[in-house]
Amino acid sequence: MKRNLPQRKRIRLKEYDYSQEGYYFITICTKDRKEILGKIDCRGRRPRRPANEII
Repeated sequence: MKRNLPQRKRIRLKEYDYSQEGYYFITICTKDRKEILGKIDCRGRRPRRPANEII
C-alpha cells in the first residue's frame, strides 16, 4: 500500500560537496523522546558509561 506523503523541501546546497570533511549538525529523534543516547554537559563533554552497559 503506497501512502501519499507531502513533498519535503530540499534543504541541501546544490553546489556544496557533502562528502568532504567538516562539521555537520544532525538531529536524532528517539521514540517517546527517551534519553538513551547519553547526555552532554555544558562544556560539551559526555560522562563516561560503564563498559558493559548496553544502550
